[in-house]
Amino acid sequence: MSDTDRNCLRCRAPLAQGYLLDVGQDVTSVAHRHQARWVQGVPEASFWASLKLKDRTVLPIFADRCSQCGTIELRA
Repeated sequence: MSDTDRNCLRCRAPLAQGYLLDVGQDVTSVAHRHQARWVQGVPEASFWASLKLKDRTVLPIFADRCSQCGTIELRA
């Protein structure tokens, strides 16, 4: 099944493609918009970058929404 013809697992209605928006700010209060990502494992603090990501699988998160019942299905 391709990404363009996915149906809701609950009611079988068509899903609208989408993604999760991740909004952050830097020290100058400038907003940065990114696609949210899934990270393998449990969060581990990093001195330099808030969370350690080295040697972990990182994938974009897609969020498809049902056009009928509103259910959101996440996939990475």
